[in-house]
Amino acid sequence: MDEKRLRELIIKAIELIKAENIQNIVIPKKKLYVILTEEWNGQYWSFFEKLNEQNEYDVYAVIPSKINSNLHLNNLKKFQVCKGIVDEKDIHLEHLHEYLTVFPIVPRNIIVKTALCDDTFETKWIFKCMENGQRIIFIKSGLEKFSGKEPLSYRNKILDYYRTLLEFDIEITDFIMQKENNILSKENKSNLSKESYSTSSTKYIPNYNESFKENKLPSIKKVITEKEIGYYTENNQIILNSGDIITDMARDKAGRLNISIIRA
Repeated sequence: MDEKRLRELIIKAIELIKAENIQNIVIPKKKLYVILTEEWNGQYWSFFEKLNEQNEYDVYAVIPSKINSNLHLNNLKKFQVCKGIVDEKDIHLEHLHEYLTVFPIVPRNIIVKTALCDDTFETKWIFKCMENGQRIIFIKSGLEKFSGKEPLSYRNKILDYYRTLLEFDIEITDFIMQKENNILSKENKSNLSKESYSTSSTKYIPNYNESFKENKLPSIKKVITEKEIGYYTENNQIILNSGDIITDMARDKAGRLNISIIRA
């Protein structure tokens, strides 16, 4: 065998070994913690079915001691995507790294206590996520709806709490979506619509029409927080359409940057 042929065979062997190694590489999935806040119900069932279909995370269900029961355990074991079930008393928040937290059902008291920085298991978890720079998602369909009989001042106060959560960078969305890197060049941003590259465009306060029933108010189209000023600024202006919200901190930042806020 001549030297040229030997070299070709060696190169081919190396390429085959590399290809085999690539195929055998197992990329670990990111951990997703699902915080259960109520007894097992149909919403949890459909949520975990979607996670099974998505199959993008290793899911761990976290159950507060007060609602931990065999019903939860038996149902969760039916989902292949669920890799573990943890009681809140066995959680060590300081040991958690690189994870995502989802609340499929969000009672109103969690909204209020989070906004007020109250001290509960759920809020401790949320605040530790913030400290660790980890994503927190509240599933929009799991938010507690208004009956329509509440005083307007009460409803407005609750909506203020939602705005506070958005300022905390808590995502309120229909389902879990991969968060893309938002660091885009100015040229790329000009070629994309704001809705297409802003992952927080999915973070809406619950639809007013659904929440208030007969007391219909205009639904919110988008909420602009301090971090999103750059996404919505064009020609040193931010155009607000009917129903859009800009937070106080965002207004302050716009003022410091000499960005005009115009309501259409």
